[in-house]
Amino acid sequence: MSIPATIIATMHAPANCRTGVFSRKADWIEWRADLLGDAAPVGLMERGGKMLYALRSKLEGGEGPNERHVRKERLLAASKRFDFIELEGERDLDHAILGAIPPHRRVISWHGQATEAKTLRGLLASFRRAEARLYRFVTMSEEVAAALAPIQFLAATARRDVIAYAESANATWTRPLAARYGAPVVFGNIANGDGSSPTDLQALVRDYGLPDLHRVTELCAIVGKPVNGSCSPQLHNAAYRAQGASRLFVRFPVESFRVFWHGVVEKALFEAIGIRVRGVTVASPHKESALAAAAEISPFSRSTESTNVMFRRGSEWHADTTDADGVLMNLESAGIACAKRRVAVIGCGGSGRPIAAALRHAGADVTLVNRGAARGVWASKLLGLPFVPLARFTAAEHDMIINATPVGREGEELPVDVTSMPRKSVVVDLVFAATATPLSALARRCGHTVIDGRDILLAQAARQYKLMTGEEMPRIPVCDLLGAKASRVRASFRAGKRNARFHPLNESFAQ
Repeated sequence: MSIPATIIATMHAPANCRTGVFSRKADWIEWRADLLGDAAPVGLMERGGKMLYALRSKLEGGEGPNERHVRKERLLAASKRFDFIELEGERDLDHAILGAIPPHRRVISWHGQATEAKTLRGLLASFRRAEARLYRFVTMSEEVAAALAPIQFLAATARRDVIAYAESANATWTRPLAARYGAPVVFGNIANGDGSSPTDLQALVRDYGLPDLHRVTELCAIVGKPVNGSCSPQLHNAAYRAQGASRLFVRFPVESFRVFWHGVVEKALFEAIGIRVRGVTVASPHKESALAAAAEISPFSRSTESTNVMFRRGSEWHADTTDADGVLMNLESAGIACAKRRVAVIGCGGSGRPIAAALRHAGADVTLVNRGAARGVWASKLLGLPFVPLARFTAAEHDMIINATPVGREGEELPVDVTSMPRKSVVVDLVFAATATPLSALARRCGHTVIDGRDILLAQAARQYKLMTGEEMPRIPVCDLLGAKASRVRASFRAGKRNARFHPLNESFAQ
């Protein structure tokens, strides 16, 4: 059974003082008076929702008597116009303020550094001398283990009037998870208004299906740096909701996979609060280093020294790669044979190597291409394939190219002349972007068959979902979310079910 969350939209940028951006999503509006001043627009005050006045003080430095007096006067004046007033537990709980603002209109808050749940428990015990509608604790944490402290605090506290989360673009996952342990309240920023920041309200609604709050007993995640632009949470969480699964998929932006794995997964930090980590999508730059954490590695991952998915079987972690599946499933669904194709795989990283190896196994004549010579030579020896530096690469000699680099994500042009390729060639671009990349756009104008990052993502997500959960991914919500062509999605899903592994080096691994 799910419960609805109370959505609170935080306004802290003058350019976004518009009601239309969030009026359909937010139940409350938090007005950051310290950034916007005390006078909220009349239209905003009259929109029908609840208004929370927040006058955030500085974390460092003391306040003089005059500053304290001014702050007190502003809070008291705001109490006559706003529905709720945020009171900072370490400075605002005096008799005059508490006398003017009744308990049901108070949100007592704390913002600061805290890496342990016991710190927050001590603060709550201190603040509870003043009754409030909501007690809010916001920690400033970047690393996963430290950002987990407010969730551990909520799990131990088990109160419906307490909310705690970490304030960081790297810890956005704490916001939807926190609401499942304490008061069902989720704060989301109204800053960009387009969902480009993971802390934006629009992004939280899109990625986690808010205001729905279902029970969570299992966790899956994408781990890498950067991963904030990944669509995986949106896809997986939509599939979980369609199946009624008690799972959540989140992003963990981490610098070191080893630190994350030893400090979070092996220490069973999530298990301690009743959540089992079930699977991990491994993103750049961790596709090689993550192999060391696996008890069992698929033959294909071992031979290419790359993994992009890790999953539990019993108590052991297994590593595999679906990078080749994403390409080969789409080629098959488009009716494109690989045998005797002259293929250039551009990029010898953790994605390019498995794709190159799988294409060779499918009968293609594969050449590795890379900007850096050292990695290209190493990949060439590892896979037994020829290597050409990007500076000397000529697209005219190939009828299929695979862009397995991130070039194009920010609108950059890949230095490859697809206009010189034979007619009706194939261009596969792994880059997922909101609009067509320069490479895929030019390839389409040339009349080539194009498989883009959207197609690759859908196919990989389906395969990773199966490995991590043991279940088939529902294709209808997946298709709707990314606006993909239904025929291609259905064909890719059928291909995946018909032949779960396109590279038989794995044989029966993880079937």
